[in-house]
Amino acid sequence: MTAKTKTEFDEASHTYKINRFEVPSVTTVIRDLLPGFKADPWYLERGSANHACYQALALNQEFEPDERSQPNIDAWHLWRKSMMPFTFEQVEMQVYSRKYMFAGTLDAIIKKDDSIFIIDYKESLSETDRYQLGAYAIACKEYGIKVKKGFGVGLSKGKCKMSEVYNLDVYGQKFLALLSAHNIRMEHGKTEDDK
Repeated sequence: MTAKTKTEFDEASHTYKINRFEVPSVTTVIRDLLPGFKADPWYLERGSANHACYQALALNQEFEPDERSQPNIDAWHLWRKSMMPFTFEQVEMQVYSRKYMFAGTLDAIIKKDDSIFIIDYKESLSETDRYQLGAYAIACKEYGIKVKKGFGVGLSKGKCKMSEVYNLDVYGQKFLALLSAHNIRMEHGKTEDDK
């Protein structure tokens, strides 16, 4: 990001802006074009609560978890133990692509065995996760962070499951194709509900 670029995130509306111009989030683009689960507000709230727990755990911060999050916290500990040794390089990092005009918040960047990975925590893994990770890798380049690999981490009911490791150069390019299609739909007044 250049010194002249101003970025904003409105937590209440979950909107991102670059220089006061609203840009689509990574998940908005993906949900608009790819079939997948659309969570109701209760599940979205639970997901936000769980992500706050994962952030506190990664940063070794004290927190008061909701008892409904405990199975996911247990799953996170299992995942962390299975990955050791590794370090968290970034946690809950907002990323903005000025070049392509999109934004999002990645869950974490980790370093393991001299390799850097973007990871995304999910209640359940999906085929669309790879595009989300690819988008984050594109945005990270604008911050001087080069990440070529990433994977999803499914955390649910006290169990953890990892996706395959994705080549983020490939899925980043595929995300850009989705972004182009999304932008064309928006130019014509279409939204994800107009399918």
